[in-house]
Amino acid sequence: MQKLGQRGHWAAQALLILWTNYFMHFAFHKKDCQVSALSSPKTRYRARVAYDGAGFQGFQLQGGEKRTVQSELERALSQRFNQPVRVVAASRTDAGVHACEQAIHFDLNQDLDVEDLESVEYSMRKMLTQDVRLFRLQQAPALQMKSINGVERQLSWNVMYESTGKLYSYRLSLRGVMHPLDRHNRWHPDLPTHRLDPEELGRILQLYVGTHDFRAFAGAVDALERKLEQSVNTKRTVYSVDLVQESETYYRIDIHLKGALYKQVRNMIGSALDVWQGRVSEDHLLHLLSSSTCTRRDNRSKPAPPEGLTLERVYFNGDEF
Repeated sequence: MQKLGQRGHWAAQALLILWTNYFMHFAFHKKDCQVSALSSPKTRYRARVAYDGAGFQGFQLQGGEKRTVQSELERALSQRFNQPVRVVAASRTDAGVHACEQAIHFDLNQDLDVEDLESVEYSMRKMLTQDVRLFRLQQAPALQMKSINGVERQLSWNVMYESTGKLYSYRLSLRGVMHPLDRHNRWHPDLPTHRLDPEELGRILQLYVGTHDFRAFAGAVDALERKLEQSVNTKRTVYSVDLVQESETYYRIDIHLKGALYKQVRNMIGSALDVWQGRVSEDHLLHLLSSSTCTRRDNRSKPAPPEGLTLERVYFNGDEF
């Protein structure tokens, strides 16, 4: 019992560290972007990144020897330019989660022309491991005038604040036995699929569309609020949720939203499948979405495993990035 208690303590501490890093990351860059980039000689660049999340402990730096996408990118870029390079991502995916068109930015104390950018992309193909790729590297848009607390400031383009939405997909295998080659990019839930109607799952998923308080679908919110001694905004907007049949037994759930909380998408999938199976009532799911007092403890559903989730694309206004 003592060992289990210690494990629970360390698990809670790990979740708290992740959420605190998540909050401080945004707070740091919010403060940073309020300073005029004219005071810095560095040039900002942006790029797309794709990765197979199976071999990573998530995107963000974890400390120690844990392998993350950010640590791989920063290692290669710092080595290539012989200077410390810090990478900022639009979305910080969990361990095991994949990405097709993640977006990042980073600063360099040198200007790169078109040929230089092509050369850097080629270098990254050689220097990065095969499970992560950097592409569409380009200089970020010029400084923009924005109003901060009523004061006009020139701000650098920021991959987090400029993104207008994200598209996630979750892949399911509903065949009797899942092919071993699918084990890293699909979830094979233990379901009596011969008695379940996929159209009913599609209807249940539509309940998420709109603006809701997703506190009951996010991990470690309470611990983060105790640490920060202030409330965290857990309202998020879901633009669309579509169930796509890829083959007779393969399905994909596409979720387009403004932004997601820690583990929100995986908890949405797990909760929807529980309602589909009759383990949780639809009324309870609606209650979780409509109540601002419900917490993760009120949601009995487990999050869907990470391997089925892919960040397909991060969207930005009116550009070809």
